[in-house]
Amino acid sequence: KGHAASPEQVVGCEGLWGISIMALVLFAMYWIPGSDSGSYENALDSMHMLGGSASLRVWVLVYMLSCSAFNLLGVAIAGRLSALHRTLNDAIRIALVWAVLLVTYYAGGDETYGAPWTPHSW
Repeated sequence: KGHAASPEQVVGCEGLWGISIMALVLFAMYWIPGSDSGSYENALDSMHMLGGSASLRVWVLVYMLSCSAFNLLGVAIAGRLSALHRTLNDAIRIALVWAVLLVTYYAGGDETYGAPWTPHSW
């Protein structure tokens, strides 16, 4: 709260750090032997798949926008209110994701997606 950084600047810095760290991790994972085209994680193959599928590009964009919005709102909430409110926001997000998984499983008509209600759902 005591710093003069705007929420946009904080989220942008978080994003740059995340991209930088993941680039290093993906570079290392490319050289570890595995079942993904000979690597533990083949980012080049992932980029090739991304280039060949318009629907995959749309979903990646939707994911990036939703993560950006969530982080921006989280920083804004923590700046205006407190870190406790941001933590409550994170918990609510988890509950909403779980609710969407339940609705997708039972109302979607296809049990391939979503998650069923089990004794361990509590």
